[in-house]
Amino acid sequence: MFEQDGLALAAERRMRVFDTLPDEVDAIIACQPVNKGYLSGYFSMMHDTDPNYRSAAVATLDGAVRLVVSAADAGPALEWLGDPAALFRYGTFFFETAADHPELGFGFPSADRFETALAHALQSVAGGGGKIAMDARNVCDIGLGDDLAGISTDSFLCVSDALAQARRIKLPGDIERIRHATRLVERGFAVVRDKLAAGTTETE
Repeated sequence: MFEQDGLALAAERRMRVFDTLPDEVDAIIACQPVNKGYLSGYFSMMHDTDPNYRSAAVATLDGAVRLVVSAADAGPALEWLGDPAALFRYGTFFFETAADHPELGFGFPSADRFETALAHALQSVAGGGGKIAMDARNVCDIGLGDDLAGISTDSFLCVSDALAQARRIKLPGDIERIRHATRLVERGFAVVRDKLAAGTTETE
């Protein structure tokens, strides 16, 4: 359907964001849904049912991305990323698979809470000793303590404005998807228009 797949487009977005950041930034933590989707390409349906759902995308300078998700969200996230080692889960949820289906093979045991899973994700990427950027003004905004995974919060850098600016400028793959979404909406309006008649109720 699209010339560029979603994972490749997300990787291109990450590269563009890192190009605008100081050289010492090794990773970006995104906890806001729009930024998580922008950096990873994964948009969780969990946000539709629970606006307070906690998850994160951790993007790194080498082009990789990790997702911190609830155990219930791990299946769809794995379908998107295709790499269980890039998933860091918290909580408990059980998936049933067919007898002839391979195990899901999640790379790490599920953590007890979001903060622990995020710490594990950061530990997997924070070897460079550089700054960690995040889409929040301070760690309190994402419910973290004064220290996370041995990384002092003094090394954190807010990149909310940089991410907002990056999202404003659309890549060719973004434009392709906007056009497709617009066509779908127009097709839906056309169906409604053709069914409208005098006496039709709003529910109908």
